[in-house]
Amino acid sequence: MTLNRLFLVSVCLIASLLAACTVVPIDEEGNLIGVDEVFDAESLVDEIWQPKVIPAFQENSIPIEEILSMLGKDPQTAREKFGKQTAVGGPFTFMVKGEGKVISLEASSLQVDLLPYDGKADVAVKIGPVFTGTEVRDALDFIKFKDFRDVTQFFAVANELNKKVRNDVVTVVDKETIAGKTIAFHGAFGLKEKNEVVIIPVILEVK
Repeated sequence: MTLNRLFLVSVCLIASLLAACTVVPIDEEGNLIGVDEVFDAESLVDEIWQPKVIPAFQENSIPIEEILSMLGKDPQTAREKFGKQTAVGGPFTFMVKGEGKVISLEASSLQVDLLPYDGKADVAVKIGPVFTGTEVRDALDFIKFKDFRDVTQFFAVANELNKKVRNDVVTVVDKETIAGKTIAFHGAFGLKEKNEVVIIPVILEVK
């Protein structure tokens, strides 16, 4: 093969690879722009929120104290027994419930002291306004990647679940008066670091 012909083949190969790459634009709230307008993730989440999502958390959440205790003693067993992993090598997600006293509001999360109270924060409960993770979606057994056409649909569902949390769940929190109050929650967190548990609430009550 001559140098000129080799050069042309290389150029064509590079052009083909570039053509296969698609940049997916998103807006400030994480919404996909101009992609898959037929798939309506918002309507799907609206349909499943009350009849499926809420009951799943009510029925399957594990007390947060039990999760934290096992993570401290045997992290591998805790992951295998209570965690859910959507992809090999990905973080484990836990569906939890609990009650505690709000020590403070820091950034976008409530710092919560669990029973027995010692004045120190044991977990954080995120109240936004920005939610960018996939913890709620990943905690639910009935939402599986194989049921969607591609990753953009799967991401869109996670995004709409986060919107539900932001618009319907955390609105019970008055940031000015929440410190010192007791809250009850059901939610999910992804295990990234053992000492950093940030729960995304699906059910949140200020007592």
